[in-house]
Amino acid sequence: MYYKLIDDFKAWLMDEKGLSKKVASDIVSRCKRLDSDILESIDDSINSIDNYLLALSIIKKYAMQNSVSIKGQYALSSSLRSAMRKYCEFRKPSEINRYPNGYNL
Repeated sequence: MYYKLIDDFKAWLMDEKGLSKKVASDIVSRCKRLDSDILESIDDSINSIDNYLLALSIIKKYAMQNSVSIKGQYALSSSLRSAMRKYCEFRKPSEINRYPNGYNL
């Protein structure tokens, strides 16, 4: 499902969030990475709070395994979590406040 929404998601990032084309493209790329390499499905990961929390822990583990420094782990984890949260907000705007931001996990 995610790949069918890429253009709409990118337009939403630019129009609703006021992001530049480059930043919106970076976020879309991170979501593609989440959907194809890290998570089984980004859409499944935002279907419930439990799935969302599981995805955040998978992202954290991925960052730990794919970074050489603590700073790198934090940066990778943070950028991927942020991209997933923006996608969640795009897909579930009325529910986004129920989903934790992941920074205190």
